[in-house]
Amino acid sequence: MPGLLFVIALAPALNFALPVQEQVQEQTAEPAAVQQPGESTPPVVRDVSAEHVGEIETFFAKLGEALRSGDEGTLATCFSGEKMAQSCDDRGLLKIGDDKLRAALIEAIDENLDESFPLWCETMAWDRIEFRSFTAGEKQTVVVVTRGWNGIQQVWTLIRWWLARNEDGSWVVFDFEDLDTGLRTSTMLGIGVEATRSGAAWLPKLTALITYSTRGEPTAGVLETMDDLERLIDEVLEDQVPADIEAFVLILKINNLLGQEEGPREALLLTGRLQKLMPDSPIVWYLRGIANFTLEQYSESVAACEKYAELTGWDSDICEKISDSWFQLDEREKARKFAEQGLQDNPQAWGCLASLAVSLPDDRKAELEPWLARCEYDIAVIEMVIDWTIEQEEWSAADFLFALLKKHHADSELIPYYETELGR
Repeated sequence: MPGLLFVIALAPALNFALPVQEQVQEQTAEPAAVQQPGESTPPVVRDVSAEHVGEIETFFAKLGEALRSGDEGTLATCFSGEKMAQSCDDRGLLKIGDDKLRAALIEAIDENLDESFPLWCETMAWDRIEFRSFTAGEKQTVVVVTRGWNGIQQVWTLIRWWLARNEDGSWVVFDFEDLDTGLRTSTMLGIGVEATRSGAAWLPKLTALITYSTRGEPTAGVLETMDDLERLIDEVLEDQVPADIEAFVLILKINNLLGQEEGPREALLLTGRLQKLMPDSPIVWYLRGIANFTLEQYSESVAACEKYAELTGWDSDICEKISDSWFQLDEREKARKFAEQGLQDNPQAWGCLASLAVSLPDDRKAELEPWLARCEYDIAVIEMVIDWTIEQEEWSAADFLFALLKKHHADSELIPYYETELGR
């Protein structure tokens, strides 16, 4: 949530007087075309010229390299505080008619952009970026949806970007959002400024929640324990907060509940409330899929996960979840299909490899070995996959993997452990 962190950092700096703004209903762009398992879908292009698509692709190559290398000078040329302020004004989030106030706002945005770059170089330094859609926006802008892959964390991040073309032909970002949170940076900017100006009691609590959820860092005297986390979430939800803030904190609550033994049923109920706040957000379906799976409602989980894929495209994470649901429904061929698709999307999706191990027929277990060879028979991967096969009581898969473990790690202390587990 890099944009959210930027806004919360920015808000205290904007302590000059601003008129009260009217709340604006967020408009969400249409989702990219659905990518089915086994297909490679090019990005959807809506009313954007081939020339501009090429320029934007070049721009993102520059942006990606700057994020990976920590080139803050180049990053400064990729974002426009002036256009971000103008976007807030255009959308009714901040009514700034005074040139002096406008200049102060732009200066504050630019300064906080500079301060945010080091964090973004950590959180947005994707190994590769895939384009999902290019859509023409208002005033010669283009809305771009990308999927960024972080190889270290083994996660994809879906981001929607708003770009504008300068007179010299260069492109700049003036707004963006993580689609899993649905919080557009300019929306949060308007809310943050107004909350700071009005002295909203929930703002320090929200800041503590953001710091903890994004960085894992406590806030002394505010949020230091899991009990504090649950208390703060409930306190913010009980306050009269803007809908975007309520949705964000509700997502935190749902995720927290999903990690508790008795929490998934309440979490599933809360996805209904979340959907009213974010009717077009894909994260609702993702959370609903996890909750249904945990409740052993596997058909419902498949349906929710497929809806998520319709909105965002297929990736290894969602393929793994659908594969596991089909396996529990004893639809092993469907489970195998989705597990293999996940591995095609990401050959290091070891969760998909575990799903494949349990769903392959006994006479096809050897198909696992090429995937393990890709990671040079990494013992941690073999251990994870064996553990899953044992948990699912898929003994033929466990035996096959145990044989590979003995062959490639003959001295491993795991061997006597698995001999006991497998009754050898």
